[in-house]
Amino acid sequence: MSKDIYAAKAINKAKVDKNPTLKRLLETEATIMNIINHPNVLRLYEFIETANNYYLIMDYCNDGDLEEHVRKYTFLGEEESVYFLKQIMNAFKKLREFKIMHRDFKLANILLNDDNIVIGDFGLAKSGVDIAATNLGSPVTMAPEILNPLGYEKYTNKIDLWSIGVCFYQMIFGRIPWKNPKSKTEHYKNIMAASGEKLEIPNYPPTSPECKDLLRALL
Repeated sequence: MSKDIYAAKAINKAKVDKNPTLKRLLETEATIMNIINHPNVLRLYEFIETANNYYLIMDYCNDGDLEEHVRKYTFLGEEESVYFLKQIMNAFKKLREFKIMHRDFKLANILLNDDNIVIGDFGLAKSGVDIAATNLGSPVTMAPEILNPLGYEKYTNKIDLWSIGVCFYQMIFGRIPWKNPKSKTEHYKNIMAASGEKLEIPNYPPTSPECKDLLRALL
């Protein structure tokens, strides 16, 4: 008998089956986690259907998510953040091989298993395309081409790079790069006023010139 430990995600079957959108999101998530075999991407080992539920049997991650981890320590600083960023980029390199856009990348969707990160929650992901146009995601990490109040634009997987930049900033400094917005329109204006070379980078914790350059390039 195997001593390996797995996580099981139970989903109410009746609720999913009566909602075509939820059904499609579940199928997308299951398909992506099934085809990607990478230590930094949540893996689906089995999809079980019973009379009442769907069950996703996945990797078990023993230490919560990165959002909780950052909140616990207030901020992580450059060294630890770079350690996690390298794993994140390795995962996205693999996702790019399959033309997969995550489209909802944020700290809460980065799980921790000991000192390793595992990216999950692929319900809003898009696979097999180079360009998409659907307006979705979490506003705090959403790329400006989707936030644009005048009408979001078609976008590529570079939107994930933007979200990675926001997460990297959050890891280092314990906050998002801009003031907490009251609306998507306000958030978009804040980004337009202070991104790229105009990005505000706090003096503490201290960061290297290379780190500052990377943040400005991602954002």
